[in-house]
Amino acid sequence: MTSHSERRGIFAPLAFAGPLAIAALLVLAGCAGIQPSVPLPRDPAPPSLAIVEGLPAKLPERAAPFPKGRFVLLPAMGAVETVAELASPVPLLVGAVADAVNAQGASAEERVLVDVDPQAILAKALADSSLLTASPTGRALRLRPFVFIQECVDDRYRLTYVADLEGESWSGRYLVHLPGTFTPEEYGRPTPATLARLRDDLVPAAARLRDLMERDARGELPASGSKVDLGSYHLVGSRSSGLLPPELVVARGAEVIVEDGDRIVTRIAGDPGKPVVEGGLFFGVHEFRRSQLHTIRPAAGR
Repeated sequence: MTSHSERRGIFAPLAFAGPLAIAALLVLAGCAGIQPSVPLPRDPAPPSLAIVEGLPAKLPERAAPFPKGRFVLLPAMGAVETVAELASPVPLLVGAVADAVNAQGASAEERVLVDVDPQAILAKALADSSLLTASPTGRALRLRPFVFIQECVDDRYRLTYVADLEGESWSGRYLVHLPGTFTPEEYGRPTPATLARLRDDLVPAAARLRDLMERDARGELPASGSKVDLGSYHLVGSRSSGLLPPELVVARGAEVIVEDGDRIVTRIAGDPGKPVVEGGLFFGVHEFRRSQLHTIRPAAGR
């Protein structure tokens, strides 16, 4: 098994994680700071979006954003990383994406990096959407696309594509959980084939994000639904203080608003600034595949 210190990652940022109190783990509903997920505002005019640089102000505690703000590592609890130069020339996302976009005669490896830029991929998916505005006004919601990379207890990395929206009086998130997982070796020393596989997951997920946002803007995503207790490694993948299994932490009262074959869309309330093991990934509209859930049951008392 690869040690934490050997996992420099596809993008290798600083990462810090420390112990958390187990007593705080199973709250996750009705607590101070919990924010409900509500539909996109359509009054007095239809919503419009403008893609902006950077990350949202609220990220889970001990999250480790990569330079350029495209990816955010959520290390396993107890993992401590140090800054190090990447051994491989392939995954230099610390700066190569922006450089490769503008460089003439970019290498094949650099072109692969451009292909896995979450912001560029979502911008392309939204290019002909009525939501995206080329001339943002003060009313346009600021759209920040990025990817969470979570280090999980089963020694796999799980990725979630996020469209974070923020306005003057409303904020929301749309999250599509990618089907593929990555081993520590793939994360630490990615090959062009690994990055191509990542792109193959991101491109359709960007289309799903567009679909969720457009349906919400048209009022087609219900504001509420059947309440369930829902659990997934994509929401909580690591142990708290190395003790409590993530399977015991569920999103209580998550609302199932769409069921379409293997896909389930839910609205979940949460506090995006909390640690992952306390529900820091809960807030927003989530699209899961049923195979990504380890728990889905009627909410207690319902």
